[in-house]
Amino acid sequence: MVLGYESLVYHLGGVSWPNGSLNMLWVSGIFFYGVGIGAIIFFLGNPRFITHQWDNYAGGHFLSSDIPYNYTHNFYPGVMRVIGPWFKGSLVKLEHGLTNLVQVLAGAFHSFYRVSYTPLYLLVVTVLALAWMV
Repeated sequence: MVLGYESLVYHLGGVSWPNGSLNMLWVSGIFFYGVGIGAIIFFLGNPRFITHQWDNYAGGHFLSSDIPYNYTHNFYPGVMRVIGPWFKGSLVKLEHGLTNLVQVLAGAFHSFYRVSYTPLYLLVVTVLALAWMV
């Protein structure tokens, strides 16, 4: 007994409890069986074939030699062609407005917290909690 707990009853494959057991030999066997079936399907499946880099479709358009393509450059030009005017207009303005609002609120709360004291916070929270319960 360690720390007041009884020793765990175990055997070669796992552990045994009064309400069930865990046999890791079965779990490992089923895992390796699944990996073997996957390997058989992989090796007996369709043969691989090499595709040219421009015989591809990505981000809403077909690739060609005049479109530079990698994961860091112009990944969604097809989607941006559709939503670009809307995105660049209203969403950018909305983002700037929200950023300005958050900065104003952060400045107000920062100055409020610098001049007020912890007992005042506790008093306000207690009064609001009591008012909410009534």
